[in-house]
Amino acid sequence: GDGTGRVLRARDVVGPPLPGRKITIMADTYDATDLVELAKGSDLVVHEATLANMMEQKAVSQGHACPRIAADFANKAQARALVLTHFSPRYAPGGPAGMEAAAAFVKEAAADYKHGPVIAAEDFMVIQVAKRERRKEGGTASPGN
Repeated sequence: GDGTGRVLRARDVVGPPLPGRKITIMADTYDATDLVELAKGSDLVVHEATLANMMEQKAVSQGHACPRIAADFANKAQARALVLTHFSPRYAPGGPAGMEAAAAFVKEAAADYKHGPVIAAEDFMVIQVAKRERRKEGGTASPGN
């Protein structure tokens, strides 16, 4: 109560709870199969893609992934977006060749990943993770602003 004898209920003064946001970050891994269940339903998966798909065997032999492996993980996790990161220095990050390679990696991953956008990470990049929708009483969805 509030000292007046009235009973205050949370539902009378606050809105319904908002679903949280979920981000999964995978680094230096070529096989994260054991983590798929933990990553299920992620709003965002950040996954390394060190070498191009055509160099998958070399990437795996060095404990790394390629865009296809990242896309496969994000698909299994049913992630809403995929961010590729940890590109090999051979692609000259920051320069035109690096930007071209990053665009090619996005294209390679997007060929396999079907749940949302694919983004190539850049140093100091900021990604907004949108709030999920919440359910109103009666079962209709409303934006979670």
